[in-house]
Amino acid sequence: MKHNIFIIGPFAAGKSSLGYQLGRFLNLPFYDSDREVEKRSGVDIDWMFAVEGEEGFRQRELIIIDELSSQNGIVIATGGGTVAIPECKKMLSERGIVVYLKVPFSEQLSRVKRFPAKRPMLDIDDPAKKLKILNDERALLYESIANLTYTNASANPAQLAKKIIKDIKKLL
Repeated sequence: MKHNIFIIGPFAAGKSSLGYQLGRFLNLPFYDSDREVEKRSGVDIDWMFAVEGEEGFRQRELIIIDELSSQNGIVIATGGGTVAIPECKKMLSERGIVVYLKVPFSEQLSRVKRFPAKRPMLDIDDPAKKLKILNDERALLYESIANLTYTNASANPAQLAKKIIKDIKKLL
């Protein structure tokens, strides 16, 4: 299978863990777009948000998504807000199979609290309220380009990856 697979969804849905497993099972290169932005910029996302704001980060993200999604036969786990960039949304929908990974809100909040680093948009007094707002704002964007949708309520990305591979093969 030499199609691109793009994983979209909110913060802490498990996109990176799932993407890694999909890449492993399909023998395809895996990229986490947030890590690629950091690697190529030489600074972390917290720094980008602090110095350049969200707009600066989104400009960098657009470049990475364009470059990576132009390849053939890769898996990309995108950032939670990637779909808020109209150009990224268009590229993802046109250049591969889009997998929307949902997560129950209680599980998402638990994960965000366990791993608060690299989530500058939630570095506020009430991260649960902000998370809910972001989820509500982005849900329709995710749904509008998703070819397949799954809820990640378990801690077994390998098992979910195997199910997704079966479903992708049905699409092709």
